[in-house]
Amino acid sequence: MRKKAGACCLMIVAIPFLWGACAGETFVDARLKLPCDTTDECPSGEYEDGTECIEGYCECPNPDEEACCEPGAAFNECERKCRPAAECHVDLCTTAEDCAGPVDSRCGNARCVGGVCRLEITKSLVQLDGDCKSRVCDPTGRILFEEDPTDVFNDANECTFDTCMGSESANTPYSAGRSPGSAARCDGAGRRVECVADDDCGDPAIFCSLQGSCVPSWCTNGVKDTVGGETAIDCGGPCDPCAVGVACESDSDCIEQKCGTNKKCTAPECDDRIRNGSETDVDCGSPSCPPCAAELKCHAHDDCESGICRTGQCWLASCSDGAQNGHETEIDCGGTCQPCPLYLNTGADERP
Repeated sequence: MRKKAGACCLMIVAIPFLWGACAGETFVDARLKLPCDTTDECPSGEYEDGTECIEGYCECPNPDEEACCEPGAAFNECERKCRPAAECHVDLCTTAEDCAGPVDSRCGNARCVGGVCRLEITKSLVQLDGDCKSRVCDPTGRILFEEDPTDVFNDANECTFDTCMGSESANTPYSAGRSPGSAARCDGAGRRVECVADDDCGDPAIFCSLQGSCVPSWCTNGVKDTVGGETAIDCGGPCDPCAVGVACESDSDCIEQKCGTNKKCTAPECDDRIRNGSETDVDCGSPSCPPCAAELKCHAHDDCESGICRTGQCWLASCSDGAQNGHETEIDCGGTCQPCPLYLNTGADERP
């Protein structure tokens, strides 16, 4: 049996083993600890039970005591106080219906074990891949975030080392040369390239350009070789593509794959139907472009509409992906998913 306390007060409920925190209308088993920031948040005044805020929970200052009802008290005559622990171990329930569940319903269920209310807390929650954090349930059934150095984000890039720096993911470029994990050549800035040195091209007449491509020797001589197909000095044609604002004849002459009507390479845009700039797929997935739909390429969660990027591809939003997406009002709840715990719908300031 659960009862809700009033909206503006902290009160003892007419059942000895439950009491409500009015601010968020959440309930805590009397055998467990009520979360707090200061002792003022623990029962006081007319309903003072003797607990103090110790390390984030309302606890009896005497470690040999627990806050519970007077032994043998009727359900409607509960006076919850710090009492010797032995006095608190009495029958308090007959079925799970008599017990308060966890603060967050996603953390488990209430159980009546031998007449005593207990919480069955789940040991596993759906996690957001690669955010360097794990969601865990504390003893009262609240979801907390803990740093997890093993939860690295895989950006599907052979030229970066994936790791965690505290609670933030990091994808650090390998040094120029071969990737430690594959046969790829890396330019030292996180890009896979054709070469990093002239010897990689396998022909003394072919040179490695500044952009990491194997090109004819004239593409590195500092002269505009029109006969060789260059549209500007050492770029265009068979050479490296040219930068924005440099002369071109076709889209392939330009780094951004766009040769304007004025025969100069133009800047990328989010509606030019070309994957260019910092986009991860065509016209999407960069800080300046809209996020990408499911199944399109990505390098980070923010590149995707769903907020879920796994091994370089965006995934559809779901009610069990560890992220707030789709029509959810919180992580994996609300909207078309399961209802959120009551405290999640009352405002951030009222959360336990």
